[in-house]
Amino acid sequence: MFRKKKGTYAIHVFSDTPVNENHIKDAIREHCSQEMENIRFISKIETFKELSLGLLGSVILTLWFVLSNYTEGVYLEILTIIGWVAIWEAAGGALIKRPELYHQKKLYDLASKAEIIIEAAPHDRS
Repeated sequence: MFRKKKGTYAIHVFSDTPVNENHIKDAIREHCSQEMENIRFISKIETFKELSLGLLGSVILTLWFVLSNYTEGVYLEILTIIGWVAIWEAAGGALIKRPELYHQKKLYDLASKAEIIIEAAPHDRS
């Protein structure tokens, strides 16, 4: 359970059996660290994809603009569609995926710095 406790965050781990608390704490922190590293890597890949698609879309639309002065046809319309879709995908990645990745990274960062409390699981008294 991950919750805010007096201005800081705490992770509560409930266990039915005795556990090595230091091992559990280290494992949780290591997991958070690994996930933040994965998110950094994914962010780099997404940035490369966004830049590549944006550049590709810009080049295709520039080609369309130059060619549209000299000729007409369905191929020019296809160029505009491809160009705009590439730019749309680049913008979608920047506006939708990037904030999600940032939010996930922030949660893992908070979890890695949180106080970890390990308690015996409450027993049902029925």
